[in-house]
Amino acid sequence: FAFLGTINGNINVYNLQSGILRKNFKLHKNSVTGVIIDSMNNKMCSTSLDGYIGFYNFKKSKYLSKINLESPITKIVYNPVSELLGLALDDLSIVVIDFETKRIIRQLFGHTNRITSLDFSPDGRWIVSSSLDSTLRVWDLPTGNCIDGFKISNVITNLKFSPNGDFLATSHVNGNGISLWNNKSQ
Repeated sequence: FAFLGTINGNINVYNLQSGILRKNFKLHKNSVTGVIIDSMNNKMCSTSLDGYIGFYNFKKSKYLSKINLESPITKIVYNPVSELLGLALDDLSIVVIDFETKRIIRQLFGHTNRITSLDFSPDGRWIVSSSLDSTLRVWDLPTGNCIDGFKISNVITNLKFSPNGDFLATSHVNGNGISLWNNKSQ
């Protein structure tokens, strides 16, 4: 399936082989900023600039519940190992939600400008985030503490952990390449 979130709050689901519209979900009143589905195509969630995160049973095309975070949601990431969702909000916080229980488990504050990217470590223990304040922060999820952070001369636009967690790849505002950061102590 291909998922298409629209500016009017719809989520259209297309069959990739035929291109035919198979499902349509309507929960949001503003632009959809993210759609996540689990590996078994059972659970789906969507985020929007209206501040809501919606949960659905994808196989049954059924709406389950929603959470109002009261601030526009700009980014979403999913860690299938830990079943956690990470959300970047316009209030400069990161909210971590358990995908199974649909409950907020952490809210992380520290950035002083819009969050540009975030990603879970492969084991789901950390979230790494970047911001327009030119910082990169590492958050420990069990404690909710920022365990590392540093200033970068060129704002990070996107970041992603390698599958085994040894490296962090970043792209930057004024850069043509990708920077690789080693995640091992020597």
